[in-house]
Amino acid sequence: MAELPPAQRERLGALGVTAPEPAPGPAAPKPGGRAAAWERGVVAARAYLAREGTLTGVSQGHIERVEHEGQEHAVKLGVWLSNQRSRRAGLPADRAAVLAELGVI
Repeated sequence: MAELPPAQRERLGALGVTAPEPAPGPAAPKPGGRAAAWERGVVAARAYLAREGTLTGVSQGHIERVEHEGQEHAVKLGVWLSNQRSRRAGLPADRAAVLAELGVI
């Protein structure tokens, strides 16, 4: 209704027509999105590596419990590692460097 001339808005207002509420914009990215999932995966991989000495024997179903940003998380480390290996060609250089440091790729 804002795009209508004032006279038309007045006439519509007299008839009881009101402007609709503006549509909500795109949702803001929620905290704890993909970047946080990456961080949790790295924390879990480092914890497992420190404890076991290698990341080569992580089973697909292994869950590593870690604390990240003050909260405890259950990271599906086996799945995370598998995903990182399969996506290695498209990873940004900084992430690929972290995985190389861990001995994943």
